Amino acid sequence: MTTAESRTSILHPLDPLTADEFRLAAQICRRERGVDERWRFASIELREPGKEAVLGYRPGDRFDREAIVVCWNRADGRAYRGVISLTGDRIETWDHLPGQHPNMTVDEWHECDEMVRAEPRVVEALARRGGTDRREQFDLHRRI
Repeated sequence: MTTAESRTSILHPLDPLTADEFRLAAQICRRERGVDERWRFASIELREPGKEAVLGYRPGDRFDREAIVVCWNRADGRAYRGVISLTGDRIETWDHLPGQHPNMTVDEWHECDEMVRAEPRVVEALARRGGTDRREQFDLHRRI
């Protein structure tokens, strides 16, 4: 862990990832795999420890924390799944996912929305159907 605060907020091996752990997982990917602004993180989640580790856990025991990261390089479209050791500060595995593409991210949704709203042919087509207020044109679902 990067801070004592994040370490003390984790009381059980199955506790969700903390904000610090999310940041650490992304930082490790950037450092070890060159993940930069051209990449998207589709998900970062706790890699749950094995049953034996959970059943054997006693309050106060130290335990390893791992995250599963799914991301892709927007420049070439290649997706990857990595297992990140948060306690070891390293990537354990990094696998290319040929033929797969992760889910659409919120920022991509907003980018698409902006592009559609700026497309003159779309605006003209909506105007032909009686729409004059752009906000109203793109919020049809609210009028249904």
